[in-house]
Parts: sequence; structure tokens; C-alpha cells
Amino acid sequence: MHIAVGVKQVYDVDQIKIDPRTLEPVYDVPLKLDDLSRNALEEAIRIKEITGGKITVIILNGVKIGEAVKEALAMGGDEAKIILSEGGFLDTAITASAIAEVIKSLKDVDLVIFGHASVDTYTGQTGPRVAEILGVPVVTQVRELRVNDDVLTAIRDLEDSLEEVEIKLPCVITVTNEINEPRLPSLSQILGARKKPVEELELSDLGIDLERGIEILHNRAPRVERLKRIYRDDTDIAAREIISELKKEGII
Repeated sequence: MHIAVGVKQVYDVDQIKIDPRTLEPVYDVPLKLDDLSRNALEEAIRIKEITGGKITVIILNGVKIGEAVKEALAMGGDEAKIILSEGGFLDTAITASAIAEVIKSLKDVDLVIFGHASVDTYTGQTGPRVAEILGVPVVTQVRELRVNDDVLTAIRDLEDSLEEVEIKLPCVITVTNEINEPRLPSLSQILGARKKPVEELELSDLGIDLERGIEILHNRAPRVERLKRIYRDDTDIAAREIISELKKEGII
């Protein structure tokens, strides 16, 4: 079975700081493989361990790509296709079109797996858009997946309920973080990743419409003003005053 996994490199959001003057994020932080991309890749590896085959990792990014591809190959990807862009924000329409074109060029892909969303934009659109372009079925929000020849049984997380569906290959799947616990590659796997084939492709060479449908004007954190109120009365009175203020603010 040939499995393509769409992964994304993102900023480590735990390390992003906010400029107090502009309220804009300060992006001088490390990049990493998105957490849900790791879940998608882990699921592909588990399927490959059962069925055999090959895993192709596909990544699109406008910034320097390094550790994300290395980690994906070290975890178990067999090859990587890197789509290089000139930088800047790429909306989901461009992203999905680019990934779909690469998948078409591979010709023999049976299954495509994505994380159901990425930690930065969290649109959840890329997987379904790719499925639409390829003309294959899609199942989203998958938390459990079983393979039986050319049929997949997927358990979908619908928040207040679970849904079990069957789907025939080829298809696209998007997974949640409940589906597995991604493995940590060993030292030998990390070293071996350097020998795996990596192909770089220019976004402009894929023959897709590069006109952005979305423009980011600002990305600002909300300004939070503290009341800076000090309660000096005894505990019971102070507690009642605090509760009264919380009710006024609509918090309780």
C-alpha cells in the first residue's frame, strides 16, 4: 500500500511571545512538526507495518524546512516531497491544490492521511479540499482506524457521539490526536533519515492558481486590562465582594 501523508511545519506556539506595544506575536521561535501531523504519520506507519508498502511525506512551507522533514523521515517516512514557496501566508485553497498535484504525480497512492487541523490556522479544510480535487471520498475527525484489504473502518469523533463508517480505497482520512501516541525515533532512525530520498519542488512549477483568496491584515492578541484591585477586608467580606464583581463582569 502506498500512503501519502500531508504534514505541516509550524512555529512552536508554546514559545511564541507577544510584543506588548503592538500586540503582534514575535515569531523568532523554533519551528517543529505539527502535533497532529505526527499523529497522521504515526497512523500511516502502523498501517504500513500491517500491510507493507511505502510512505511518502508531503510538506509545503514558505520558510526554511529542516527539522520537520528530518523528524518525519526518522519516524518512518520512506521519502519526502517538499513544496517550496516564496514565503508568506498560503491559504488552504493553494495548499490543497499543491498537495493534490504532487499526489497526482505519484500515480499509485492508495491512502492519504492528514491531521484534522494544524495548530496555527486550525481550519480543518486541507484534507477535504484535497479529496475534492482528487475525486475520492474523505472521512474526517477519525480517532480509530482499521484496515481490511481495500476497506477501512473508521471511528469518527463527533464530540457528543461516535460514528463508525466503512470506506473503500483510495480515500483521504483526517485524524484526531486520540488515534495514537506518536513514536519517538531512535538514534539509528534519525541517522538513517539522512539517506532517504528528498525531492524539492517549486510551488510555481505545479501549474496551479497562486492567487491568494485570503489576506491576513493583522494577527494580534487581545489587550487585557487588569483591575488591579486589592481587597483588605476580612476573608468573608472580601469573598462576597469578589463574587459580586465576577457577577458584574458576567464571569459567573
